[in-house]
Formats: sequence, C-alpha cells, structure tokens
Amino acid sequence: MALEFSTATASMSAGILLALRPDGAFLHSAPYVLRRTPFSDWRLPGLLLAAGCGSGYLTAGLLHLRRNRAARRVSVAAGLALIGLEAWEMAFIEYQLLELVLSGVGAAVVVLALRLPRGTGQNGGTRSCSDPFTSGSSCFARVAFIPRPDADTAVSSSRKGSVR
Repeated sequence: MALEFSTATASMSAGILLALRPDGAFLHSAPYVLRRTPFSDWRLPGLLLAAGCGSGYLTAGLLHLRRNRAARRVSVAAGLALIGLEAWEMAFIEYQLLELVLSGVGAAVVVLALRLPRGTGQNGGTRSCSDPFTSGSSCFARVAFIPRPDADTAVSSSRKGSVR
C-alpha cells in the first residue's frame, strides 16, 4: 500500500505541476522533448498523468485499505499501466533513468499484487476475515468486540441487534 500511495502522490503532484505550467518549468521538462508526440505542451500529459496514473494508484491503495476483493486486480492494472506508460515515454519522448525506475515500481506493484491470495478482503475474502467467530481469527481488532452467539440465543435477521 505504501508503494501505491507514494506513487499516487508523486503522479498527482507531477501531473498538477505540469498542467499548471505547461511549459514544464516547474519540473524542468522542456517542451521540445514532446516533438515526436501529438502534444505541443505539457498541459494534457500532466492532466493524464494526474488523472490516469495518480487516481489508479490511489484507488488501488484505498481498495487495499478497505480490504476489497478488487484491490488485487486494480493493483495489477495500475502496475501494468505504469510499465506501458514508461515504455511509451522511452520510445517517443526520450530515455531517462527515472523511466526505468518507475517501470521497476510498476513491476514491483504487479508482483506484490499477484502474491496476494485471490479474493483477499472482507467483500468475499479469506475465511479468517469473513467468519469472525473462527478461533484464531487474524481479522481487525473490531472482531474481538463481536459477541459469540450462544446455543441458547440467536440474533434476529429481521431486526439488527435484537435477541429472541
């Protein structure tokens, strides 16, 4: 998650700075490097960087925080998108060491996401999180506050919290 949030922050910050100063002055990015692209200045690439890459990584990080089952797929997609973006930049703009580093970040996110178990999270996740009454549950601390149902009492499904 830290890798995703830091990549989101960097992407959004750089994208906003490029959009604010389309001549690239804030980031020392000369417009002439865009000569082999359809862009005449940095405004649209900056907006695409902030909206596309930044929001993709932010979404992935937030989904991981919420332990949503879609987090794994979104992380893989964000990582592959970053690798593709950096490959495009190396081919059409110019090679810089930063593009190689960011490709490595994208690859690391993909590898780490693929190492997660499928369906990780509360919305269809592993047994330890979806069944708080399992002994040895490693779920969040809030699980400890859920009372165990006794054989004599049952929680009514029609009214939340009422006991029959």
